[in-house]
Amino acid sequence: MTFMKKQGAMPMNSTESEFLAGMENKEQYSGLWIAISGTTVVASGKNSGDVYAKAAEYTKGKAPLLVAIPDKDEEQTLIL
Repeated sequence: MTFMKKQGAMPMNSTESEFLAGMENKEQYSGLWIAISGTTVVASGKNSGDVYAKAAEYTKGKAPLLVAIPDKDEEQTLIL
């Protein structure tokens, strides 16, 4: 799983990070980027910039957690 930390992003022990760790339906987002705000996936798609832009409209200035959900056979990387 790849994490991207944007300027002003929340710490890794945030509500969003905890929600991601407990997500049971990650496979439905396989190969996509997702943006999480609070305990909600607010946007998803193939392009991280587009997903972030959609999420920013929803969150009205609060930085969402932007995460790439790998295909099941893809290597997982953590970038801080």
